[in-house]
Amino acid sequence: MNQKPTLFILFGGVSSEHDASCKSFEHINERLSSEKIASTFSNIKIAFINRAGRASVLAHLPGESILYYQRKSSNLDMVALLNQLSNENQYIFSLLHGQHGEDGCIQGLAEFMSLRGSFGSVLGCSLAMSKYHCNRFVSGTFRGLKVPKTLAVTSANEVKEISKLWKKGSRVVIKPSSLGASILTELFTINKDSHVAMEKLISSILKFDRRALVQEFISGEEYSCGCIERNGKVEVLPLIKISTATGFFGHAEKHISGKNSEDVVEINRETLIHKTIKRLSKKLFVDIGLQHVARFDFRVDGDDIYFLEINPLPGMMEGSLYPKMLRASGYGVEDVIVESFKNEIGRQKKATTFRYHID
Repeated sequence: MNQKPTLFILFGGVSSEHDASCKSFEHINERLSSEKIASTFSNIKIAFINRAGRASVLAHLPGESILYYQRKSSNLDMVALLNQLSNENQYIFSLLHGQHGEDGCIQGLAEFMSLRGSFGSVLGCSLAMSKYHCNRFVSGTFRGLKVPKTLAVTSANEVKEISKLWKKGSRVVIKPSSLGASILTELFTINKDSHVAMEKLISSILKFDRRALVQEFISGEEYSCGCIERNGKVEVLPLIKISTATGFFGHAEKHISGKNSEDVVEINRETLIHKTIKRLSKKLFVDIGLQHVARFDFRVDGDDIYFLEINPLPGMMEGSLYPKMLRASGYGVEDVIVESFKNEIGRQKKATTFRYHID
């Protein structure tokens, strides 16, 4: 290919994380005029998908805010949008978070239609986004890495019986199995009345997800570790230690300013625990088959490291954990776009046609 490709940015979407996608785009939009982007791509198009699944496509206009792209009449259905995405000489960078964006759905569509972009692998994304299945994979595969006791709930009616499996006074986290951004994630202390609030939360979760998880709360320190794929190799970014007043990192603590502190662990201050978390994160990235970027969350209690979850498309908001890790490594969000494009150029496409005789 002699001509530089068009960069096609997707944001918005129909998932519960529509707002997170828009916030990620706001930050990336500020970096689209960088020299790294200009030297790699010939021009830029922006596709906004509204909550109803209708899309609009505009040429990128430097200096315009997100409202410029959101206010355009969304007159394209998904088939019409896919027709525009199917142009051979373009690269699609997806900021579609949550359902249909990073759970294997659009990944499968992209693979089927041979769309070139940052979507990632079907298996890697679908496994990472299902906390229930990912926990089972990790607990059966990784020695030295623990997983909190976790029970899956498919009906709020199960809560009373499940509560009996924990001692009174135990603390548990209730969260969706496959939603991100710590949506509908809360900490509970088991007592004779706790099941009422737990049932209410689980009922809310099951409106969006097939499973709610009731998970043992691990006291101790929380860490997040990011990885970026560069030239086919996985690079581990600096670790971030997360602290909150309550010791719990839920939706409010994650998204409301002042609710937490996030401190980069400098390389010269890394302990054996820190180095082990980074080594395990890289192994998880490779073994699960993730691509381009991912973020891994852990809890440390004494000498024990507990795996919590994976985010196969971390939030790209300016104040989010992953961009902080990038900045600590001397990278910006524009590097994620360019490196993901280079990854796709160098990735060997597997054959799908195999002819054989059937009587």
